[in-house]
Amino acid sequence: MSDKKGAGRPCKIDQEMIKEMRNYMVAGMSLKDACSLLEIDVSTWRRFEEKNPDYRRKRLKWQKMLKARAKMNIAKAIAEKNDISLSVYMLNYEMKREEKKVKNSLTRARAKKVREEAKIAESQAKQLQALEDSSDRAVIIDDFTDEEVSDHDDSNKDEDQD
Repeated sequence: MSDKKGAGRPCKIDQEMIKEMRNYMVAGMSLKDACSLLEIDVSTWRRFEEKNPDYRRKRLKWQKMLKARAKMNIAKAIAEKNDISLSVYMLNYEMKREEKKVKNSLTRARAKKVREEAKIAESQAKQLQALEDSSDRAVIIDDFTDEEVSDHDDSNKDEDQD
């Protein structure tokens, strides 16, 4: 009997590769580029993360570190050196981020409204089609009944004359 833990091919990713991945992520590289430098497929890394979910959390944290350090350096320069140009930069940056968030929210709200209006229009079109179909049937039935009645009346007249 073979133990399942030992079955299969051994993992390509070792501790050295994990350290290199961390360095690449902290440097701001994409996962695709980092995997390319490590000479592994992105799918290999993703499978590794599926088997080791704590490394996915770590990688996401590593990817945010560069941006966080940059913000800390800017904040430190603003606080220590009273650098007005960096303060202006930071405020402009934050305003642009907020503006982008608002625009995205507005776009999502408009898209939702359009989808809802399309559903309503589709529903109304179906109702109109159903009404048209039922009124067409009523006209056909009425026409048939009128002809049938007039034919019946004509046949009665012929019988009366005999």
